[in-house]
Formats: sequence, C-alpha cells, structure tokens
Amino acid sequence: MHWLLFGSTLLIPAAMAWGSKDRPAARLIASVGALIAAIAIGNLIAAKVYDVLSEHTVFMTTIHALLLNPWFLTAGAYLGLYLIYRIWLLIFQRD
Repeated sequence: MHWLLFGSTLLIPAAMAWGSKDRPAARLIASVGALIAAIAIGNLIAAKVYDVLSEHTVFMTTIHALLLNPWFLTAGAYLGLYLIYRIWLLIFQRD
C-alpha cells in the first residue's frame, strides 16, 4: 500500500504536467480545482473552529475529528498533488 501511495504521488503530478504542457485549458482546470480545494479546506476548518468556540467543547479532540472528514482528506490530497505538479512545472519550464 505504501508503494501505491508513493508511486501515485510521483505519477499523478507527472501526468498533470505532461497533460498541461501544450494545453492551457488543462492548466486552468487544475488551478481552478486547487482553488476550490483550498476554499473547501478553509471553510471546513473555520466551521469546525466556530463549532468548538460556540459549544465550548474540547478543542483538540474536536478538531482532530476534522481529519477524518472525507471532504477534508480529498481536498488536502489534491492540494498536495497540485503543489508537486506546480513545482515540477517550475523545474522543467522552458526559458
């Protein structure tokens, strides 16, 4: 399972970089997806912090429940892959 995670961490950003090499629309779609993921993560965190403050619950245990949220996990995984994709574009860009 660890090899699958490691391999996909390299292969998916490489496929994104290759797919967007001559296609500006693919680059735009990837960037809009990252924007949506960042907004989703921000809203999920803000909502959870608001719940903690308004209900006077224990901060650490309540916030750690956020890490099990599938929306949070999906958005965070995409942002991680997108970051690697953007770094690859910076490294291999033509001058």
